Amino acid sequence: MHLQNNNFPLEKIVYCNSGSILDVVIDLRPESPTYGKWETFLLEGSTSDALFIPKGFGHGFKAVSELAEILYLQSGYYNKDSELGINPLTFGYNWEIKNPIVSDRDLNLPNLSEFDLNE
Repeated sequence: MHLQNNNFPLEKIVYCNSGSILDVVIDLRPESPTYGKWETFLLEGSTSDALFIPKGFGHGFKAVSELAEILYLQSGYYNKDSELGINPLTFGYNWEIKNPIVSDRDLNLPNLSEFDLNE
């Protein structure tokens, strides 16, 4: 569940060119009444649907189809030093995958309870 900190926040539009994905978006703004709440969105290449992800929201996705191609549009430039996230297996969402493949980097991200957007 990735985003950038408050020094270089990004808004994103996610579009699935082909195949299909389930995008999970979580509110990581500590002052928000919906902090820690998440929603899911099915994006399919057969539609023209796209998903807007505001500043302060993290997101991650799983491929629903065998192959999927995704396009991101961002409001600014990626800044490696400002990248944040939470471990995708720790905030209560059931990914419905028996043995998920998650990168070591993502497994080492903090849990939701340890997350700090201002890091």
